[in-house]
Amino acid sequence: MAILLGPLILVGWTISLAVAQVTHREDLTLLAGMAGAVHIAALLALIFYYLKRVRLQKARLATQWEPTSGKRLLVLLGLFFVVIVILAAVLAAVSSSSRERRSAATATATAPATQGGPLGPAPTAPVTVSVATFAAGNVVDKCDDYAITATAGVAAADQAWANRFANGVIGDKKGMARLTTSCSQFQTKPVLATCAVHISDHVTKGDSGVEIGTYEIDQVRQYYNPNTIKGRDARTTECPDMKGDWQVVDNNLDVALHLVKKAVLTVDGRRSSMDIEDCIAFLTQSPAGLKPSKGWSVSKGSGSKYVASYSFINGTLGGNLATWEVDVSTKFVRFTNENAKNLSWVPAE
Repeated sequence: MAILLGPLILVGWTISLAVAQVTHREDLTLLAGMAGAVHIAALLALIFYYLKRVRLQKARLATQWEPTSGKRLLVLLGLFFVVIVILAAVLAAVSSSSRERRSAATATATAPATQGGPLGPAPTAPVTVSVATFAAGNVVDKCDDYAITATAGVAAADQAWANRFANGVIGDKKGMARLTTSCSQFQTKPVLATCAVHISDHVTKGDSGVEIGTYEIDQVRQYYNPNTIKGRDARTTECPDMKGDWQVVDNNLDVALHLVKKAVLTVDGRRSSMDIEDCIAFLTQSPAGLKPSKGWSVSKGSGSKYVASYSFINGTLGGNLATWEVDVSTKFVRFTNENAKNLSWVPAE
């Protein structure tokens, strides 16, 4: 009976594991792991039972260990360790698959059940959902903006769908909350890094496996807490698990732009009566015909230097670009072209 127990448990474990992989049910995966553990215990019991019989035989016959018995024991031990290695490899694969499903679950929720044919055209604009994670002291740790668009063939991503999506993302996770607005409400806090993810949530018709449409989800996760990036390596672990695009935010870009806007320059020996930002506002309100175009932008230069640009329309001359250079270490600002020179000075009244 003990000899038959090991193979029977192995068969049950294999069947449970196969069903768990096909159905993606976590409870069956757990059952398969438990069956594997019982199988190991059964093998251990067989080994100890065999050793006990050998010892009794030695004591009864008062002879040395038979070579054939030692060989059988070595074969049995070898088979035991082979089973252990196979079990560990399979459970590692199951664990990896489960982690991928859980990672996808944090980024997307279960789509509404769809039966039958197309349910209508895709919406004209994405439905947005924002979820923030807070650390101790109600300090924002990270924030996710989701833009969800449904393709033809599935239910429109309306507000009810968005509510179910948010509930699926949050679940029972502590410190997470849905926002009434986007993550931009934390704009006073510097964003240290971002992780951009695109998810296609495929919807099938019943159990047929036939795809009838998808929900296209664009997720942007913003990190605000330096301890999150230091304590848990979000760049090499969290973002790659989400199959995202990691970007470190250069906060000096905002510093450089602020320095340029608030700089008061001296042009041809005459100091301006206002800073550059106010000069531009004044000149665009004058009859000169200056109008903003794409507005401000900033880019990294060499070393601690940055280049700030302002795009505008100069009357009938069309589009123009004014550029300044700023050193964030010395806070020195200078104009680098004629357009910037003209926008950097307004005389006193």
